Amino acid sequence: MGLTGEGYRAFVEAEMPRLYRIAFALTGKRDEAWDLTQDALVRVGLRWKHVDAEGNPYGYAATTVVRLHLNHVRRSGREWLAIQRFGKLREPTPVVGAFDLSSLEPWLESALRGLSRRQRAALVLRYVADQCVDEVAVALGCSVATAKTHLQRGLANLRAQAPTEEAPMDEVPMGDSTRQGAGHER
Repeated sequence: MGLTGEGYRAFVEAEMPRLYRIAFALTGKRDEAWDLTQDALVRVGLRWKHVDAEGNPYGYAATTVVRLHLNHVRRSGREWLAIQRFGKLREPTPVVGAFDLSSLEPWLESALRGLSRRQRAALVLRYVADQCVDEVAVALGCSVATAKTHLQRGLANLRAQAPTEEAPMDEVPMGDSTRQGAGHER
């Protein structure tokens, strides 16, 4: 069992904040992110020899976080009803270096929460966990083309909800008036 090895302990100490950031970006809730991170680390620890031998324990752990989240979302109806019935639990102590949705612009936080779970997972893996598209596809259990579609649609949804600010007229670039051959005469 790998939960007691020095290599595993060093991995947990080094990577827990990054894994927590991914989990928090996926869930948007500290308690769920903490549970998700712990569950993923236990699973990684139980397979530590295999995971360490493959040479990319962080990638394996990040994929585990995403898959656990997707599985949790599928069966979360009962838990949601229980929270509604018994009330919200207290917030756990935040992890140092954690990703915090409340630090985002309000429109972005709202837009992220409005994405489908697969679009959000794809964007989190690509831009928060800094994984390549191939790794995103593996983590989501889909083809590279499907992962690209999730990324493209998620970004399109975020862009559609982004506030647009019109620049004042004195800041609007008018082009280079010295350019020749533009087809327009002054």
